[in-house]
Amino acid sequence: MTRYKAVIIAVSEGVTFPDGGSEEQAKDAFGHTQNAGIGKKLEEYTAKHFQCKVRSIELNVMQRCSSHAASLTDLEESERIGGAAAEFGIEYHQSGVMAAFKRISNNPYRVEIIPCPVQDVANKEKKFPVEWISPEGNNVTVDALNYFLPLIKGEPVLKYKNGIPMHFRIDQ
Repeated sequence: MTRYKAVIIAVSEGVTFPDGGSEEQAKDAFGHTQNAGIGKKLEEYTAKHFQCKVRSIELNVMQRCSSHAASLTDLEESERIGGAAAEFGIEYHQSGVMAAFKRISNNPYRVEIIPCPVQDVANKEKKFPVEWISPEGNNVTVDALNYFLPLIKGEPVLKYKNGIPMHFRIDQ
C-alpha cells in the first residue's frame, strides 16, 4: 500500500469560523454578498500552522473553464434560452424581461421558456431545498436526483477549431 502525505479539504462558500468571522464579504454591483476567500484563508492558516506546501483552488474557475465537459442538455438549453431571449427583445419588443426555464416535468424531462420580469428575480436567490437533503445530512434525496439528473444527461460530440470547442454556429 502506497501512502501519500496529502490532505484534500472541500469547503462551501458562506462558511463561518468558530469566532463568528467569515470569509471576505465583498459586494457586487447589486449589493449581493460575494462569498469568497475561505479557501485562501484556510491555505494561509494551514501553511503557517503546519509549515507545509499548500494550494487552494476555487471550483468556480474550473467550471468556467470546462465547457468541454458540458452535458448535451447544457448545450441545447443554452442555445434555446439565448434564442428565446433574443426573440423577447427583438420580435416582441419586450424590455425588462429575461428568458427563464419553467420545469414542466422530471420524467420525461421537459421545460418551457417563459419571459420573466427582471424585477421578479433580480436581487433574489433560490436556495437549495432543505427537504432535498437526507435526514442524516450526508446525501441528497431521490427528489433532488430526479431534478438534477436530466440536467447532466447527454454527451455532445464536440468539434474544435484551433483547440477551442465549437458549441454553436451563429448563422448570418
